Amino acid sequence: MPKLYIIAGEASGDLHGASLIHWLKKESVDELTIYGVGGDRMKAAGALEFLDLAHFHATGITAAIRQIPKYRKAFAAIISSIQKVHPDLVVLIDNPGFNLHLAKKIHLLGFPLVYYITPQVWAWAPKRIKKIKKYFVKSLVVFDFEERLFRESNIPAIWVGHPLRDIPALSPLKHPRHETPKAGPYTVALMPGSRKTEVSHLLPLYLEAAGILSRKLNGTRFLLVQSPTLPHSLYTRVLKKNPVPVSLIDKNSYEAIASSDIVLVCSGTATLECAMLGTPMIILNRSNLLN
Repeated sequence: MPKLYIIAGEASGDLHGASLIHWLKKESVDELTIYGVGGDRMKAAGALEFLDLAHFHATGITAAIRQIPKYRKAFAAIISSIQKVHPDLVVLIDNPGFNLHLAKKIHLLGFPLVYYITPQVWAWAPKRIKKIKKYFVKSLVVFDFEERLFRESNIPAIWVGHPLRDIPALSPLKHPRHETPKAGPYTVALMPGSRKTEVSHLLPLYLEAAGILSRKLNGTRFLLVQSPTLPHSLYTRVLKKNPVPVSLIDKNSYEAIASSDIVLVCSGTATLECAMLGTPMIILNRSNLLN
């Protein structure tokens, strides 16, 4: 029976890993045993030997330094698990800061590697393409121009399309928007990221903006979209100090985005989700001075 080991990190990788598992189970002719590292969605999709990596992803050098002991422990646990399972193929999803280090070790152990949702080397850190060429037998890319770019560097690549397009709830046809601008009251969604460091830095700032808007635009409604990889208490602690009424959305996030007039959003996968649903957005990110 073929064995596949899928490794993802953070909320978006967990989402795409779960979608991949569901697709493989549906389309696979042979029985396939899937082992996984990711978050709750991959676990629910049926990944065995599960290790949770999605709940402690870090943004910026200072947060990453604080997480080094956890990452080292996770690194060792994953390598140990792969050696025990001895999979026929290892699939890494996105998360290049961690996965490219992991790929080097897995490659040295002799297990074939596939990269699904490759690093955006066309936007930043172009030297990563050398590591991809060295460690991976194939790259599955989500934008059509990436296939051409990788093949020009003699890297076997296949354009598979973006996995968000396979999510029915993200279809704008399910959430038709009114062409005529509203006179109010307005609905504003707040999406301060999927990582603890992002929410800690950005949510107070987003709520400050909500306070200004509520004073200038009477009746404005605010929806705070919670990341599935973060605890409810992280949001409620901050909201207790906030005088502006905010509805915390822990399910049906796409409906919240689609029903909003505008979204205040942290850069990342959420910006593409907003674009696909046709909801206007303001992208706002902030970090500390050192980062």
